[in-house]
Amino acid sequence: MSALFITSSEFKRLLGSWTEDRPVYVPVSRGGHRHWWRFSPETGAEPELDGIRAVEPLKTFYFHVKETVAKYPSGPGFPDDEPGFVLVGAKNCDLRSLECLDQTFARGDIQDPFWVSRREKAFVIGADCSDPAPSCFCTLLDMMPYPQSSFDLSAAVVSGGLILEVGTEKGAKLLEVDGVELSEAT
Repeated sequence: MSALFITSSEFKRLLGSWTEDRPVYVPVSRGGHRHWWRFSPETGAEPELDGIRAVEPLKTFYFHVKETVAKYPSGPGFPDDEPGFVLVGAKNCDLRSLECLDQTFARGDIQDPFWVSRREKAFVIGADCSDPAPSCFCTLLDMMPYPQSSFDLSAAVVSGGLILEVGTEKGAKLLEVDGVELSEAT
């Protein structure tokens, strides 16, 4: 699919529509640093997609500090009642970390069912890193300051809105929202 343009106001409407059935997290500056913040159309928190990554790594959304892994004497399986979530604004370095974690927890003979389930249910929207910090090192690792893989959608902030690139079928389905206007990027 080619690149799509969406205005900033339409993008906020799109984010709001996603909050109807799952939490949506966006980077927001607080105390001089970017943090993942739960988006709500009512709060008016402005997602900050340009700039560097949030302080918290993406893995904090996939690994809970405390969770029930099994209940005995009930049958086999594990509790799988989470709705999933949407992460908006993941930088390429964070996306690469997901690839490393996928290698460990989702590939091979033994897989972590919690990791696999959360990865399948999660939607990840990558974003360009337009203002790297002096501590950034992506180019030293032959990475670019924009998403290259492991994203469902990718967003680049431009004048008046965003350019969206679809990375997966899941990402294409995220854009199927009634009333939200998208156009071909020119």
